[in-house]
Amino acid sequence: MSMKNKEKVLFLVLTVCLLSGCGMVKEKTEATEAEHKEAVIKKAISSIEEKKYPQAIGMLSKIKDDKKAEDLLQQLRYLISGTYLANLDIGVAAIDNSGKVKTAVDTTIYKEPIYSECSDWNNIISLSCAFERLDGLDKEGNVYSTNDPDPAYIYVIEKLKSYKDIVAISTDFDNYVLLSKTGKIEAFSQKYGEALNYFKKEISTWTDVVKVVTGQRRIAALKRDGTVYIADYNKYYGVDGTVDDEVNDWTDIVDIADVFGGPIVGLKSDGTVICSKEEIKGPDGNLVKNPHAFHVSGWNDIIAISQSGYSLLGLKRDGSVVATGGNAHKQLDVSGWHDIVAIAAGDWISVGLKSDGTVVIAGDCGKLDPKDVANMNDLYVPTVKY
Repeated sequence: MSMKNKEKVLFLVLTVCLLSGCGMVKEKTEATEAEHKEAVIKKAISSIEEKKYPQAIGMLSKIKDDKKAEDLLQQLRYLISGTYLANLDIGVAAIDNSGKVKTAVDTTIYKEPIYSECSDWNNIISLSCAFERLDGLDKEGNVYSTNDPDPAYIYVIEKLKSYKDIVAISTDFDNYVLLSKTGKIEAFSQKYGEALNYFKKEISTWTDVVKVVTGQRRIAALKRDGTVYIADYNKYYGVDGTVDDEVNDWTDIVDIADVFGGPIVGLKSDGTVICSKEEIKGPDGNLVKNPHAFHVSGWNDIIAISQSGYSLLGLKRDGSVVATGGNAHKQLDVSGWHDIVAIAAGDWISVGLKSDGTVVIAGDCGKLDPKDVANMNDLYVPTVKY
């Protein structure tokens, strides 16, 4: 064999070896990544078994393109959201084990049975209370709304029918904010709702959203990476120093709560709670005391949060509940609660779901019929399957 041919053979051998080596490195890298994912998932499952749900969410959120991790994440986010329980202020609504909605309401306040229609809904997975209206989401991604005497309701019903594959809802007096499977937000207002129109274009650009909450003055959205989007009504009136200036710096958030323009409240992956400042800038640019301030600096080991306009509840890993805010109606008297798995804050009452599928209520229950409350049993208590 000539020297020239020997050189060609040697070149081919070296090329094959080099390519084989690259393949081995690639396989080794892929194997290392797979092992790392598996180790993180295993650690997250250990946290789930210890009811350290925020910590587990924090770990799993960092894993991409893994079906098992994504399935666990969805289950955990739903579990801590508590959207299978709703505080109506004049009562409580919850989903039972058959996917039906049960309610206990003080009918002496509103003579009309304003929530009665929801008893006909089926396969419901989430609820959202909007003052004198209750909205629901079923397993197929369809949105339901109880009747409203306002003529705008006809428009709402037709609009809701146009949305499909919705995975979460947040509603208030006039606004319907829906989260689709793609992580995008669909939002609209009733005929007389104006606030949402100011930032509808802004929220259309948001991506990778895993939770959205709305109030009359603000929409907040939690991103998969643990940061938070804010669209604030005040900004459209030239008010500086709104809460979004502060919240934009938040990281490692696994859940959010916000109602009617009060503070933004975030649950962090370490089980602590963060709240926007006690002082905010008023229209004149001067700092003023935030009337809705919450004190959460000592809170830890929290696995879920729920906020109303004036009160905030935190569910601890041991099943007890902590509370802060206004207590005019004794709605914060929850120190004796135990074995709680979900919470729903309100301005008149606080509601807790127990692990046995029953509810407890603190605060001014008005003339809630004890029989109706007793009938709030066999309620759905989600668990994480892995």
